[in-house]
Amino acid sequence: MGRYDELAVHVATSGHVGIHPGPIAFTNSLPTVVFRRIADASDGVRICAITRADAPTDALADLVASLRSIVGSLDIDEWLA
Repeated sequence: MGRYDELAVHVATSGHVGIHPGPIAFTNSLPTVVFRRIADASDGVRICAITRADAPTDALADLVASLRSIVGSLDIDEWLA
């Protein structure tokens, strides 16, 4: 999905997890979704997992840890250049 609002609504209504790179995480207007930081790719790009606010915390912690590991192994700087 190319647009944040479509992605956030999809997460809010389905319970799936989305990933979004951008500062929009600071201006989220949907109370049913939360942003969980995965990585800071640069000063202007923060990669976040978007999840439902009521998602189970144990399973979510494992998922976010896995995503951090995956993103950490990528060379994101070359994509941003």
